[in-house]
Amino acid sequence: MPASENDEPPKNGTIVTCASLRFEKNAIVFIDATLESAGERITATEATVQLDKVSGLDVSWNLSEDFKLTFKTAEAKQHFLKEQKR
Repeated sequence: MPASENDEPPKNGTIVTCASLRFEKNAIVFIDATLESAGERITATEATVQLDKVSGLDVSWNLSEDFKLTFKTAEAKQHFLKEQKR
């Protein structure tokens, strides 16, 4: 499912693979990254973690515009769509 302007990535997730890393001021950029959260998998050319906004477990991260979101189950997709309507 390609992301559109209205699709937001989940608020949490784990980076499970990446081809390489790039370090920037107050950020780490994961190149060709795969992220997973409950029932979802996200792939992106770049996933940026903003280190200057770390507060406890809250970490700000952004995905490149070409990110794609796939779901492991139909229930996971329905849960995601339900959460987006809130």
